[in-house]
Amino acid sequence: MASMTQQMTIMTQQMTIMTQQMTSMTQQIQIVQDNLANSLETLFYKSPVFEGRRYYLAKQLASFSSTSAQATCHLYGGYLAEIDKENEFHFVRAFLNNYKQFICVSISGSDEDIEGHWVNQRNNTLLTYLLWNADEPDGGRDQNCLSICRDYNWLMGSHFCFVVYDFENQKKNKKSYLCEIPEL
Repeated sequence: MASMTQQMTIMTQQMTIMTQQMTSMTQQIQIVQDNLANSLETLFYKSPVFEGRRYYLAKQLASFSSTSAQATCHLYGGYLAEIDKENEFHFVRAFLNNYKQFICVSISGSDEDIEGHWVNQRNNTLLTYLLWNADEPDGGRDQNCLSICRDYNWLMGSHFCFVVYDFENQKKNKKSYLCEIPEL
């Protein structure tokens, strides 16, 4: 009988320790979530909710890489914006018009693997909604990433997938990228 009581005491103590550890882990997870949310607000302009998701426009870049942009969006639970239909395009265009400092904004789309075959980088699915500017796509094998540009009334164009900005020429520093992140 004493042995059973000792075992129950030990189990109760272990449960207390496990509960304390769970509480500590929950607090640590909350700190990480808060830090992630704060960094999202620091690095991006946030759109209103559209069909259960938001769009986040990167505020300032020293360089641009579509791979890094996709990875950054993924870090926050999203992906480079995938514009799939007309009403989404109009929503994004209205959002981008609030930020006059950007000339071009990269979104999901690449023909890097097969010239002229535009796919989403996240899942390699064929793009079904492409609203090109009149003289686009025009980059051949050099410009393999999709952007929407102010000079094109936010229509789509092909652009470089990697850019290091020349701070002497501020106009080149006006590129950004757009993440699409589902609301939880």
